[in-house]
Amino acid sequence: MKVAKAASKQFKHILSPIQVGPISLKNRIFVSAHQPVLAENGLPTEEYIKYHQNIAAGGAALQITGAQSVHPTGMNEYNCLVNHDDSIIPGYKELAKAVHEKGGRILAQLSHFGATGWTGILDEPAWAASPVASEVMRVIPHEMTALEIQEVVEAFGSAAKRAKEGGLDGVEITAAHGMLIASFLSGYANHRNDNYGGSLNNRLRFLLEIIDSVHSQVGDDFIIGIRFSADEKVDGGINISEAKEIARRLESTNKVDYLNVISGTNLDRIQRWEHWPATPAPYGLFADLAKEIKDEVSIPVFAVGRITEPALAEEIVSNEYADMVAMTRGHIADPYIVKKIQEDRVEDIRPCIGSNYCIKQVLQSKPVRCLYNPEAGRSNKLGSILPTDNKKKVVIVGGGPAGLEAARVSAMRGHEVTLFEKSDKLGGQLSLWSNTPTMKEFKKSLKWFQLQLEKYKVNVHLNTEVSKYDLMDLDVDEIIIATGADAMELGSKKWLPKVYVNENSSIEIITPSQMLKSNITEFKKAAIWDWAGGEAGSQTAMSAAELLAKDGVKVEIISPFFTIAEDIHPTLRSPLYKRLLSTGVVFKPNSELKSINKDDLVIRNIYSNEEETIENVDVLVPWLGNQVNDNLYKELVESGLENIHLLGDAVAPRTVETATHEGAKLARKL
Repeated sequence: MKVAKAASKQFKHILSPIQVGPISLKNRIFVSAHQPVLAENGLPTEEYIKYHQNIAAGGAALQITGAQSVHPTGMNEYNCLVNHDDSIIPGYKELAKAVHEKGGRILAQLSHFGATGWTGILDEPAWAASPVASEVMRVIPHEMTALEIQEVVEAFGSAAKRAKEGGLDGVEITAAHGMLIASFLSGYANHRNDNYGGSLNNRLRFLLEIIDSVHSQVGDDFIIGIRFSADEKVDGGINISEAKEIARRLESTNKVDYLNVISGTNLDRIQRWEHWPATPAPYGLFADLAKEIKDEVSIPVFAVGRITEPALAEEIVSNEYADMVAMTRGHIADPYIVKKIQEDRVEDIRPCIGSNYCIKQVLQSKPVRCLYNPEAGRSNKLGSILPTDNKKKVVIVGGGPAGLEAARVSAMRGHEVTLFEKSDKLGGQLSLWSNTPTMKEFKKSLKWFQLQLEKYKVNVHLNTEVSKYDLMDLDVDEIIIATGADAMELGSKKWLPKVYVNENSSIEIITPSQMLKSNITEFKKAAIWDWAGGEAGSQTAMSAAELLAKDGVKVEIISPFFTIAEDIHPTLRSPLYKRLLSTGVVFKPNSELKSINKDDLVIRNIYSNEEETIENVDVLVPWLGNQVNDNLYKELVESGLENIHLLGDAVAPRTVETATHEGAKLARKL
């Protein structure tokens, strides 16, 4: 591909080639190992292959599959690739062909999940260096015998051989994340008294034997990389000093072609989530570790961790922090990052905003998705955006995620699109969340949508509320109603909880969305009542809590659920807890609101029935769920108009990801 002059100058380092072992890679951008959860029975499906082919077509030089179990005692799940026998080879061949056709290179990440795996998959005990349980999985593993160690060593070699026979370009051996090899490497997890425990030399033995086994099966013309943690951030775990010695020892084997540096261990309940840092975590937060390792070795070193912008990737490589950089979540948001850089279209890159929706999906054993890239994990099923041969006039009412994506795709196809939004800004839920201190990064998504609508000449009318008569007067072929949903207020529906309210109460009652829109935080004490829960709803309620706490308001959060923010996934909940609790926010789980008095609230534990009074409350922020805003749609249908479509939360209150998917799907059919 011809590279634009501006791009070749601005991004000359990340667009330059690099030799990694036996293979020359065309640039310095790679996509690190992650599970798209698109396999079936441990084998790649058409959607799985298409997912990786899209990354190759987008220009990334290298990509690595999600971790593949090499032995039945170290399983993940069968919706991920499994490399136990030769049945994987035909799928490898299809995968390699698809990636190579688009100019990419692909490695298989080989792993034994150890104490971090799913022991119930095959009704086998987990194997580990020592009987140290993961704080997340909470299953005590079997301490491996010498014979079992050799069995797994051979399994890694056999798995690598199958990857080579399948036409892949190499393997990456997982010696990180608290998985089996990491449990041998780490003094935190390894408490053995034999030749595989104690000193670093002994703890390295298992990994070195695996490298020998792999190399004996694949030779020198096949990439062998190692992923390991340079700082496990736990007492007794690998620290940077020990990591440097590990790196030097690995290079000295002359069988390792690169080192991929990560942080933390999945055996620890906090670190389990923090190696996938969500917004507002710092960018490139593991690059310093990569540099420390790079200073010790001459083989290429790879950096990972919140590298979402091409400019940051360029900075890391140009300043010699690492030789290659992973933009993994960035490629889930937009697999064509490199291609757009080369074409000097950086502004067209759909930016990763750190929502971690992708990680949430994968860790719930669901196909990978992006908060606002509906093609992620379903591009084969969704289909390409094709030019229309029947240009239409399309009107969209509502500028939230569903309306924005429907407008973008419709306009890309060649339709004439007009969008009406009654508020003064686009974005809906995305705009609401972006008002909070910790989710300001979401503004990037709004800016991207606005640029795309301008590029494809969508006529946008803000501060414009339209009626059925306005729409009936228009010369239009298709009308899309994406008017979203509104928060329910206390007492507005029969099914909502019954709460006594003192008519002389001084407590102000504001919904979370009203709080975020108004940005009024001039209170002394607030109570957030998360009654309805839900993925998006709880996030809005917690965002209101963060907004108040940031401005020094005393906040208590009431919820009937076992935990506060129960429906928010731990990748977001863990840092959320840190932020809320460190500012003095008080959690009241397992509780219901009984009464709103003059200036206090009475809550009751739903299990013990014990009551408690929360005194001196200025404002109550109840999250009771959303109700669809579909009146306009119903009026249009009753008027007899045809080609009326309802999208997103106006159908039923759900998630931003669902809304953008519906917009993308409908627009492809118009």
